[in-house]
Amino acid sequence: MKGTTVAALLIVLIIGSSPFIAARGVQKPVPRDEFLYTYFSQVLERFGDSLKYTLNGDPYGLTLANTTLYELDLLREEIIYYQSRGVNGKASEVLPPFYSFSRNLVILDELMLEYYNTSDPALVVGIRNTARDMESILREIENITLLNGDEVLRFDTRKVDSYLRRVIETVSSRKPRITNLTLSVTDNRPILNETVTFFGATPENGTLTLIIAGENVTIAYLADASNGYFSVKHTFTELGNYTAYAVQGNMTSNKVHIQVRKIPTSFIVTGETSAVINTTLTLKAKLVDYYGNALANRTVLVDGVPIMTDENGTLSRDYFSPIPAVITVPLEFEGDKTHDGTATNVTLVFRKIAVSISLAGPDSITAGKTGKFHGTMTPGLNTTVLIYVNDTPAMNVTVTNGSFSFILKPKKPGIMKVYALFAGDPLHEKAASNTLIVTIEPVQSSLWRYLLVLLIIASIGALLVVGERSEKPSPFRLKRSEKPIQTPLPIIKFELEPREIPEDVGEAYTMIRDLLKERLGIPKSLTPREALRVLKDWGHYEDLRKVTEIHERWVYGGMKVSAEELVEFMEAVKRLMGVLA
Repeated sequence: MKGTTVAALLIVLIIGSSPFIAARGVQKPVPRDEFLYTYFSQVLERFGDSLKYTLNGDPYGLTLANTTLYELDLLREEIIYYQSRGVNGKASEVLPPFYSFSRNLVILDELMLEYYNTSDPALVVGIRNTARDMESILREIENITLLNGDEVLRFDTRKVDSYLRRVIETVSSRKPRITNLTLSVTDNRPILNETVTFFGATPENGTLTLIIAGENVTIAYLADASNGYFSVKHTFTELGNYTAYAVQGNMTSNKVHIQVRKIPTSFIVTGETSAVINTTLTLKAKLVDYYGNALANRTVLVDGVPIMTDENGTLSRDYFSPIPAVITVPLEFEGDKTHDGTATNVTLVFRKIAVSISLAGPDSITAGKTGKFHGTMTPGLNTTVLIYVNDTPAMNVTVTNGSFSFILKPKKPGIMKVYALFAGDPLHEKAASNTLIVTIEPVQSSLWRYLLVLLIIASIGALLVVGERSEKPSPFRLKRSEKPIQTPLPIIKFELEPREIPEDVGEAYTMIRDLLKERLGIPKSLTPREALRVLKDWGHYEDLRKVTEIHERWVYGGMKVSAEELVEFMEAVKRLMGVLA
């Protein structure tokens, strides 16, 4: 999918995991629309800024409108991708009115800037009608209901509303003298089945006729002019070139030329694009048109091989590689009578099998004493790992069925950093374990603590004995009804507090994404799928992929997760936490 700027939205329902108790989330999901709300609230801010600049005659308003429309177009493609996988999230309900408003905003900005430059009275009705259409769309946006738990979230459209009223007031307050019958159109290069608005100005009120003449068809509309303005909406259902003009009495307007284009198309990759070596990777893609309709029974060239799309517009082809490889697969659709062609390249990656290493050991060791360390490797290989102590190679250790152990005997007090590295092999990726920080305590400190304890015990014992033998009451002697006051010795612990995994699925994944940003610099603005694409060569990719897939099914699609899948999910999260935290 193109563009990472879109990601802020589709990360809105962020993944989660925890120990097995995350099953409570599977039973009853908690609505988490605050990210959707934040993203689209920012889009509303941009709508308002665009209108503000345009009202001041600044072309940057149009630039901002086009940039926002482009971003929403990318988001629209992302939503189509998820829908093709059976996922219909809240974003698919929220986007349509914002997308419609964005398209109208581009038209309105263009008309306003042209009006400032030409003062053409015919543009007034186009500006007013477009602005009023946008006001209606704002009412739809206001009625959208989002939830953050039990809290209801609604969009604040007041700023945009005020700018739209100013647009209407600006053009309505000007009373240009209308001397000719003039005609304009909102888009002179529409695509097939798109609706445009013809509008104009006339020195006379009353009825006029709009003629739209094509190569094979001529259409006539009757329109009523009011206060010198008129407008007509028309949907083009046939391709070709058209000429439109208005007639009123003895007056004939200027001619407007329209070219109706074929409907644009695009490919949406719906399957995985990476796999481990010696496995089959199925490339799956869907051919859709601009309106999101699947194009069935169309021939697509996949790496030069013709493949027919099925009834859902989907095509597939299997790939296999015994070695790590990057394969570029071109997809090409030549188009048909009503649809434009499209082409793209899909990158398939065959990678080595990911390996993860977990290392455990003591928090502290007395200098001169031994400490035993244990490690596990997934998958369970028979190989060797290199142990590093304070970033220096210390020893090679044999791994049997994924398990290994070793002993370290530090000589001097201080801090010791211990971790294991696997160099990789023809089938498996390189891997590094988590790092253990071990405190090496001096021998003297242990001896003095031992002598101090003995001294305290001996002193207390002596006092008690003296008190018992003395005939006179002693201020240190306890009455029989009293108990000795026990003051515990302070205990100093050297340990690293583990980061707890939240119980809620969404919160736990948020923590994973936070850690990916902290440790690996992966922006949180990326969608889960885009984050996977960036980390496709990471040694712990498989665990992240497992977590992401289950999250997409649960959070985006609201699908149930089996107990077995949940266990896999939890184990993958624990391993990721071991590496990242």
